[in-house]
Amino acid sequence: MSGPILYCGDPHGKFSHIIKAATKLNASAVILLGDLEPKRPLHIELEAILERVWFIHGNHDTDTEENWRHIWESGLAGRNIHGRVVILPDGTRLAGLGGVFRESVWYPSIPSEPRFRNRQDHAELTPQHNRWRDLVPLRHWSSIYPDELEALNNLKTDVLVTHEAPPSSTPNPDFPGF
Repeated sequence: MSGPILYCGDPHGKFSHIIKAATKLNASAVILLGDLEPKRPLHIELEAILERVWFIHGNHDTDTEENWRHIWESGLAGRNIHGRVVILPDGTRLAGLGGVFRESVWYPSIPSEPRFRNRQDHAELTPQHNRWRDLVPLRHWSSIYPDELEALNNLKTDVLVTHEAPPSSTPNPDFPGF
């Protein structure tokens, strides 16, 4: 396919307009930018354009267990580009950062240090009864952690798609390019 790349944000469970646009434009790739909230497994919702879809998750994709299952347990789960690079049909190297920056993760417990480096650190301080799937509470499955952000620095990419912008517009010497 040699059509354009279609970037679509926040469908909130409505995909017909995306399928229609992708078909009409003969899009070579369709990149969904979070807050998918599919009412059925994502591969069923997007069956007509399945082979063209890549996505990142958004904060609303962990609002309910059903949202989570319809994405992470769908036949398209392997098309989640959060924290990795894929090469699109036109040769573009695309990286993704899904989720959002949450104060409860990033607010420093020590000046200039985030409270948690990763989901596992967060889980260790989460009472067992508040854990989901033996880790962090469900909503934090869409939290961005410092280790995930730092890992992106080691990737070579042409385009980075995010659901939420970095927390500061001030250049950060620890994260070149952010």
